[in-house]
Amino acid sequence: MASLGRHPVPRVAVFALPGIPPGQNRLTRVGRQGWRQAAGWKRTWDQRAAEAIAAARVAGLWDGRPVDPAVVRVVYHFSDGRRRDPDNYTGAVKLFLDAFVTAGVLLDDSFAHVTLVVEAGPPARPAWTEVIITTRAEA
Repeated sequence: MASLGRHPVPRVAVFALPGIPPGQNRLTRVGRQGWRQAAGWKRTWDQRAAEAIAAARVAGLWDGRPVDPAVVRVVYHFSDGRRRDPDNYTGAVKLFLDAFVTAGVLLDDSFAHVTLVVEAGPPARPAWTEVIITTRAEA
């Protein structure tokens, strides 16, 4: 982390993924016979993340260096203002977080390297998922 005098300057990387991944309720409903569907969702969201990472690099929203340790803040911008449970969408992060490790944005997605925050942002049409990665201040 760079520093400004005695105070470290946090690094920030911002990524925009189109759509909202399926929630945990939908993921678990597919059952054993639905593994192909679940694998398809994983491929789709890995690809969306890879495209968002490339776009962020071009736009200067990520400097190309790993952010570690990191706070990964996932903000879902649903297309409506309906009530949703955060625990239903926390598991959906797995569908795309691995792509951030593969691309080198994160060194690892374990607890030692990542603090995860999941929340809902203001509604938007079309719906989209915002991923904001910042350096984590160590205690």
